[in-house]
Amino acid sequence: MPPSGSLIDPIPGAPRPGQLTNEEQRNRYVDAYAGCIVRSHRRLAERVLAEPYLSPAQYRLVLAISDPGCLGGGIAQLRYPAPQLVGRIAQVLIRERYAGADIGRFAALSDEAAGQLGLTPRNNAEDMAFCILRRDPQTVRALVETPFGSGEETAAIRRLVPHLAPCAAAGETLKLNQAAVRLLLAAGLYRALSITIPAAAEGR
Repeated sequence: MPPSGSLIDPIPGAPRPGQLTNEEQRNRYVDAYAGCIVRSHRRLAERVLAEPYLSPAQYRLVLAISDPGCLGGGIAQLRYPAPQLVGRIAQVLIRERYAGADIGRFAALSDEAAGQLGLTPRNNAEDMAFCILRRDPQTVRALVETPFGSGEETAAIRRLVPHLAPCAAAGETLKLNQAAVRLLLAAGLYRALSITIPAAAEGR
């Protein structure tokens, strides 16, 4: 089973029950939880994102990083599949470390140039994420900055749809919904940035 939280207590910036629709509430809670995980377990969060996307090793770390201390006790049950936490952790770290990063460097890279930068995919998911990033880095960046479930998110996904099939592995049947595309690209963008920008430039 995917990792599950227990009860969520109100935390700064988190919505109260009844203020939002169920889907909006869930998205706000999971975002707040991911932010707490990054603050409380930064090195482990980095290790999660260093593993191949959705690999067994990454899944084990997602289980290990689950923290009841980031949930508190009192309002709602939080359940989420592993990609939700991976992608949202990636978004938190992108905003913290790479807000001003020049992602134009990824545009139209050849396979050879991408390899020279270290953008070597370790599985089909990463291959697809890097491929889409190289085709339209600005829209990928815009996507991960939109609110979940928003019209802006839908518009960004629509701009990226033409790249999905060309970037899929040969013979692969795509079964990606809007959230899955967003989470995949968030993780892919973080990995691309973390590989190509030296640690010293991240302000560590």
